[in-house]
Amino acid sequence: MKIADFDRWAREVMDFSLTDRSINGLQVGSLNQPLRRIAFALDACAQSFSLAQEADMLFVHHGLFWGASAVDDHHAMYPRIKQLVASNLALYAVHIPLDVAPHFGNNHALAQKIGLESLQPFAGVGVIGDLPNPRASQSIAQEMFAPYPYTLWNHHNQALQRIAIISGGGANARWIQEAIDQGANGYITGEVNHAIYHYTAEMQLNLIAGGHYWSEYIGLMRFAEEVRKVFPNLEIDIYDIPTGC
Repeated sequence: MKIADFDRWAREVMDFSLTDRSINGLQVGSLNQPLRRIAFALDACAQSFSLAQEADMLFVHHGLFWGASAVDDHHAMYPRIKQLVASNLALYAVHIPLDVAPHFGNNHALAQKIGLESLQPFAGVGVIGDLPNPRASQSIAQEMFAPYPYTLWNHHNQALQRIAIISGGGANARWIQEAIDQGANGYITGEVNHAIYHYTAEMQLNLIAGGHYWSEYIGLMRFAEEVRKVFPNLEIDIYDIPTGC
């Protein structure tokens, strides 16, 4: 098969019209390039490029390009692109469409991990749903993210039942308010910031943050397994390169 075959399938199972500034799809390489081995990593970086040198294509969630710009030899991306070209390694990135995708996307993967039911879209990128049996925040946090570090803000002592989820950098006042408006008493995301603490405290919303990396690596692994099922002849490598963030 060729990268074009993978690209055609990816556009069928994910909605590439959902985008921020990320350029979704093939970022470096040729669609006509043969595809026999595909590597997966969360981030496009020198380390993931080095690990994937035996692959024909590297699939990432966070690509190199966030909007178009010129890349000369003074640009930070220049050595990265040189490394890709020298290794004949194609780079394929999918950002928001992988967050949103049902079944194997980041937010659905997180929701399924704790058994959320009656899932509905939330804030355009996340999901919201209900636990069949309410659970303590600490129990949920440990199941989702332990043994990796996580942040837990307990602003009430009730068991969590209705939970909103946005992976990665999903903590902002607008989405917190939307979760409250939709009846959530729990919120799961990747990373948090100082300003949002008091907002969640005053709104009495418990928040669990497992780190940007770990909240999205779960979806990357789920997607890699989907690729393995659909393309059983492809060799697949998955690289875990945690940042601690």
